[in-house]
Amino acid sequence: MARVRRGFLQYELEHKRIGANVWERVWCEAGQGQLSMWRGVDVVQTGITPTTKPLRTLKLEGAKVGVTKSPRKEEAHSFRITLSFAAVATGGAGGESKHVLAASSPEALDEWMGTLQANVEL
Repeated sequence: MARVRRGFLQYELEHKRIGANVWERVWCEAGQGQLSMWRGVDVVQTGITPTTKPLRTLKLEGAKVGVTKSPRKEEAHSFRITLSFAAVATGGAGGESKHVLAASSPEALDEWMGTLQANVEL
Protein backbone atom coordinates (compact mmCIF):
# COMPACT_ATOMS: atom_id res chain seq x y z
CA MET A 1 0.00 0.00 0.00
CA ALA A 2 1.28 3.45 -0.89
CA ARG A 3 2.26 5.86 1.82
CA VAL A 4 0.29 9.02 2.44
CA ARG A 5 1.78 12.34 3.51
CA ARG A 6 0.36 15.83 3.97
CA GLY A 7 2.10 19.09 4.71
CA PHE A 8 3.52 22.34 3.46
CA LEU A 9 6.27 22.57 0.85
CA GLN A 10 7.64 25.36 -1.32
CA TYR A 11 6.88 25.07 -5.05
CA GLU A 12 9.17 26.69 -7.61
CA LEU A 13 6.93 28.67 -9.95
CA GLU A 14 9.77 30.12 -11.98
CA HIS A 15 13.45 29.29 -12.22
CA LYS A 16 15.66 32.27 -13.01
CA ARG A 17 19.27 31.70 -13.97
CA ILE A 18 20.24 35.12 -12.64
CA GLY A 19 18.60 36.40 -9.47
CA ALA A 20 16.09 34.82 -7.14
CA ASN A 21 13.71 32.05 -8.16
CA VAL A 22 9.99 32.51 -7.58
CA TRP A 23 8.54 30.20 -4.92
CA GLU A 24 5.03 29.68 -3.56
CA ARG A 25 4.06 27.98 -0.32
CA VAL A 26 1.79 25.02 -1.10
CA TRP A 27 -0.15 22.44 0.89
CA CYS A 28 0.64 19.01 -0.53
CA GLU A 29 -1.06 15.63 -0.26
CA ALA A 30 0.70 12.55 -1.62
CA GLY A 31 -1.10 9.23 -1.93
CA GLN A 32 -2.86 6.90 -4.35
CA GLY A 33 -0.14 7.43 -6.95
CA GLN A 34 -0.38 11.20 -7.15
CA LEU A 35 0.65 14.47 -5.54
CA SER A 36 -1.88 17.28 -5.26
CA MET A 37 -0.91 20.86 -4.39
CA TRP A 38 -3.01 23.77 -3.17
CA ARG A 39 -1.88 27.34 -2.58
CA GLY A 40 -0.96 27.82 1.06
CA VAL A 41 -3.47 30.65 1.36
CA ASP A 42 -6.28 28.17 0.54
CA VAL A 43 -5.56 26.11 3.66
CA VAL A 44 -7.95 27.15 6.40
CA GLN A 45 -7.04 24.40 8.86
CA THR A 46 -3.76 22.49 8.70
CA GLY A 47 -4.28 18.77 8.20
CA ILE A 48 -7.58 19.16 6.33
CA THR A 49 -7.86 18.84 2.55
CA PRO A 50 -8.86 22.21 1.06
CA THR A 51 -12.22 22.35 -0.70
CA THR A 52 -10.84 24.46 -3.57
CA LYS A 53 -9.48 22.97 -6.81
CA PRO A 54 -5.78 21.98 -6.56
CA LEU A 55 -3.15 24.21 -8.13
CA ARG A 56 -1.54 21.05 -9.58
CA THR A 57 -2.11 17.31 -9.45
CA LEU A 58 0.85 15.21 -10.56
CA LYS A 59 0.34 11.61 -11.66
CA LEU A 60 3.37 9.85 -10.19
CA GLU A 61 3.27 6.57 -12.12
CA GLY A 62 6.61 6.26 -13.91
CA ALA A 63 7.91 9.56 -12.49
CA LYS A 64 11.44 10.11 -11.21
CA VAL A 65 12.00 11.70 -7.82
CA GLY A 66 15.41 13.05 -6.80
CA VAL A 67 17.33 16.00 -5.46
CA THR A 68 17.73 18.93 -7.83
CA LYS A 69 20.72 18.90 -10.19
CA SER A 70 21.65 22.41 -9.12
CA PRO A 71 21.15 23.77 -5.60
CA ARG A 72 18.57 26.49 -5.03
CA LYS A 73 20.04 29.30 -2.96
CA GLU A 74 16.61 30.28 -1.53
CA GLU A 75 15.59 26.71 -0.62
CA ALA A 76 18.38 24.43 0.55
CA HIS A 77 16.30 21.22 0.67
CA SER A 78 14.93 21.14 -2.88
CA PHE A 79 13.95 18.12 -4.96
CA ARG A 80 12.45 17.53 -8.35
CA ILE A 81 9.74 15.34 -9.76
CA THR A 82 10.08 14.51 -13.44
CA LEU A 83 6.85 13.07 -14.78
CA SER A 84 6.77 10.25 -17.31
CA PHE A 85 5.97 11.18 -20.89
CA ALA A 86 2.57 9.46 -20.59
CA ALA A 87 1.62 11.60 -17.58
CA VAL A 88 2.64 14.80 -19.36
CA ALA A 89 0.90 13.80 -22.59
CA THR A 90 -2.38 13.28 -20.75
CA GLY A 91 -2.14 16.74 -19.19
CA GLY A 92 -1.28 15.54 -15.71
CA ALA A 93 0.18 18.93 -14.80
CA GLY A 94 -0.56 21.34 -17.58
CA GLY A 95 1.97 19.76 -19.94
CA GLU A 96 4.99 20.40 -17.72
CA SER A 97 7.28 17.48 -16.99
CA LYS A 98 9.60 18.95 -14.32
CA HIS A 99 8.38 20.21 -10.95
CA VAL A 100 10.70 21.50 -8.23
CA LEU A 101 9.65 21.58 -4.60
CA ALA A 102 11.49 22.21 -1.35
CA ALA A 103 11.11 20.87 2.17
CA SER A 104 11.86 22.74 5.38
CA SER A 105 14.62 20.42 6.65
CA PRO A 106 16.83 17.49 5.58
CA GLU A 107 14.58 15.11 7.55
CA ALA A 108 11.42 16.43 5.87
CA LEU A 109 13.17 16.15 2.49
CA ASP A 110 13.95 12.45 3.12
CA GLU A 111 10.38 11.76 4.30
CA TRP A 112 8.76 13.48 1.30
CA MET A 113 11.07 11.80 -1.20
CA GLY A 114 10.42 8.39 0.38
CA THR A 115 6.66 8.90 0.30
CA LEU A 116 6.70 10.12 -3.30
CA GLN A 117 8.92 7.23 -4.42
CA ALA A 118 6.53 4.77 -2.75
CA ASN A 119 3.69 6.33 -4.77
CA VAL A 120 5.70 6.11 -8.00
CA GLU A 121 6.05 2.37 -7.47
CA LEU A 122 2.32 1.64 -7.13
